Amino acid sequence: MTQQAKKDIAIEEVTQYLVTALTSIEVEAENAKAIVDIMIDSELRGHSDHGIFTITSLFNWHLKDGMNPNPKPQIIKETPVLVSIDGDAGCGVIAMNLAVSKVIEKAKSSGLAAASVTNTGNPIALAAYANAIAEAGLLGFVCTGSPNVVMPPPGGLTQTMGTNPLAFAAPAGEHDPFILDMSTSAMAGVKIYQAALNGDRIDAGLIEDKDGNSLVNPANFVLGESLILPLAGAKGYGLASMVNILTSALTDDVRGHFLWALDLSQIVEPEAYNERMQAIISRTKSARKRDGVEEIFYAGERSQRQKRAALTKGSITLRDITWEAIKQISEYAKIPLPKTLN
Repeated sequence: MTQQAKKDIAIEEVTQYLVTALTSIEVEAENAKAIVDIMIDSELRGHSDHGIFTITSLFNWHLKDGMNPNPKPQIIKETPVLVSIDGDAGCGVIAMNLAVSKVIEKAKSSGLAAASVTNTGNPIALAAYANAIAEAGLLGFVCTGSPNVVMPPPGGLTQTMGTNPLAFAAPAGEHDPFILDMSTSAMAGVKIYQAALNGDRIDAGLIEDKDGNSLVNPANFVLGESLILPLAGAKGYGLASMVNILTSALTDDVRGHFLWALDLSQIVEPEAYNERMQAIISRTKSARKRDGVEEIFYAGERSQRQKRAALTKGSITLRDITWEAIKQISEYAKIPLPKTLN
């Protein structure tokens, strides 16, 4: 792939471009904006692998995989504390947004609420959903099953599990919310793809060929054959299995989703909780630093700081491969490239 100079682009400009791109393949404007909001949120946090780069995947999911461009999610079961949602074969973002609003509403009423979501595509990135729950003053947990089976069990050479990501978020008083957003594999699949496009190498011990030989050249990774190792061995595989139980086992869908919300104010006085969170964060950030380390961060702090800085600036810098993805979409959809600042 021809490498291009990095492009600075106004957030508003690239947001409108992505909405226009999705509406060009018959995604309703409201749904397109909801999908783009998740992509932009991930990009602003510094997670470009699940950000604007995802636009080419979205086109493939809609045009080649038959994803419904205008789903009408339906509630198929509901109680005061539980809800099950059918996503109508659309992008996971649409049904997940409904699920988030439902668990927030129910948790504030009943103290705790959970939701399962089935029959959808990829929800793109989980941090935004967990964060929305935390911003409502609740503890939030979100996980999703991955249909691409790539992870072997410890000691095995057979792919038995997907990367199965999860996210947990908690309010943190005067600080940004605590946000843990991770795959249960040693490396997210899309990072391998991006590394191959960039011509980068991958550290040994993260991915292997089908016979268990370590791979450092991502171009040699073969989907369907090669292995992505579980994060921290048996611990990561156990987490991946937990996600599989909460998603696939509950929904009978390899791309199932599960989330819950807990109203902490019904367990502890908010002031006491905030004081304890302050103590946890202070203890983390005041730890003695290793050589070369300028600051210690708690989970999600650095990404939220980066997002805030980008919003203040009003623009972001797109990586080469992200700009190349935008060019491909412009050529396919016959829409003009977004204006850049350089």
